[in-house]
Amino acid sequence: MKKHLSICWLLVFYTGLLQASIAPVRLTCENLNNPLVVDVLKPRLSWVNISQDSERGQFQTAWEIKVASTKDKLLNGTVDLWNSGKVISDESLNIPYGGSPLISRQDCWWQVRVWDRKGKISGWSEPAFWSMGLLRSEDWKAQWIGAPWQGVDPLS
Repeated sequence: MKKHLSICWLLVFYTGLLQASIAPVRLTCENLNNPLVVDVLKPRLSWVNISQDSERGQFQTAWEIKVASTKDKLLNGTVDLWNSGKVISDESLNIPYGGSPLISRQDCWWQVRVWDRKGKISGWSEPAFWSMGLLRSEDWKAQWIGAPWQGVDPLS
């Protein structure tokens, strides 16, 4: 039993050595938290990196973003909109979306992971969300409502 516990502690310790000392949190799209309506073709994505309590002078050296059309696809690894791959960069603000063209009313779920100054990779962030608004006037399918005396005949 002691040997089994020692092996478990060793695995936990070793896994901790492999993970980054920073983690991405507070994901935003167009500077908003999970916005319901985004009307730009290449939304800008941002996050904040937090470091472990005992870690000083830590910084991001690379990032990877993945975007999917549903939360299930994102969590299952079926990334159907964008997988940036590893990008060497310390930037974490206003990263332009670089995937498949987005369409009106489309849902987008995304996550990011980062590499720290020692080249260790973080886990994936919690999923975040944005939804596309109407991008073209032709996407508007409703009719305006008005009173007959305002020049709008509701019966026509």
